[in-house]
Amino acid sequence: MADQKISELTEKTTPAGDDLLAIVDSEASPIQTKKIKHSNLKTSFASKVRAYVSANFSLANNTWTKVALNAENFDGLGEFDNVTNYRFTAQEAGYYLVVGRGECYGNSVDGQYVGVAIYKNGALYGNFYVVAAGANKYISCQILDLLSLAANDYIELYIWQNSGATQTMSGGSPACFLAVSRLS
Repeated sequence: MADQKISELTEKTTPAGDDLLAIVDSEASPIQTKKIKHSNLKTSFASKVRAYVSANFSLANNTWTKVALNAENFDGLGEFDNVTNYRFTAQEAGYYLVVGRGECYGNSVDGQYVGVAIYKNGALYGNFYVVAAGANKYISCQILDLLSLAANDYIELYIWQNSGATQTMSGGSPACFLAVSRLS
C-alpha cells in the first residue's frame, strides 16, 4: 500500500514484510526519524489461530475425514477459513507449531482406535492414534508437530475412528480444535 496516509485507510490492514515503518526518537538530540522494515517487527504480527467445531458431529467408520472447524477462538491475521475450506493458510513462510485434537463422545467400543492427523497442502503430514480401554468412554487424541510452511501453504485437521459404526465426535472449543502459531 504505497503512498497512502494512515488516516486514509478504510479497512483493517496488515503490513507486508518489506513495508517501511517510520519511528521517531524524540528523546534524541536532535530528534531523529528512522525507517525500519516491518519484517524486523514480526512478533506482534505473527500468526496465532485457534479454530474449533461448534457442535457434536458424526464421523464415519474407518475413513479419514476433514474436520469442519466452523468457529474460532482467535485469528489475528485472518488466516483461517471457517466457512468454506476449514483450513489455515499461511500468509508468510516460516516455522509453525501446530496442535490438533479430537474427542469421541463417550460412546467408544473396547479396543477402538481414534486418530487425528495434520494434512499439509492436502497430503498427510503426521498422525497419532489412541485406543479405548473399555466401552462407553470418552477418547481424546492430540497431535503436536512443527512444520515448515511457505506462503500460501495450508493446514487441515482430519479425524479417524474404527468402532465398526458411525460415531459421535465431541464439538466445542475444548474437545475438537486446531491451533497454529508461527514461531519464526
